Amino acid sequence: MIKKDYIDRIVSNNEDIKRKDVVLIINQLFELMSQDLIDGETITISNFGTFEPSITKPINVYSPYDGKLIKVDNQLRIHFKTSNYIKNSFKDK
Repeated sequence: MIKKDYIDRIVSNNEDIKRKDVVLIINQLFELMSQDLIDGETITISNFGTFEPSITKPINVYSPYDGKLIKVDNQLRIHFKTSNYIKNSFKDK
């Protein structure tokens, strides 16, 4: 599923809410979450899971094409841990 599918489901389940309002709220939510992850914040959503950012250390890797070492800068990685609610719901199916 993609973001549009979720927006469509929200609009169809709540006919009194305008589509443009749902799109605005969803986009703003993801924008805020993205900025918080970039700033190093951990995001926990109850009954869903936790997003935790981490920064990798810079490393040197060997290139098999030309035999040279390539420096890879540190990178932002996002780790996601599923909530027990989802894990248990998945086991029940």
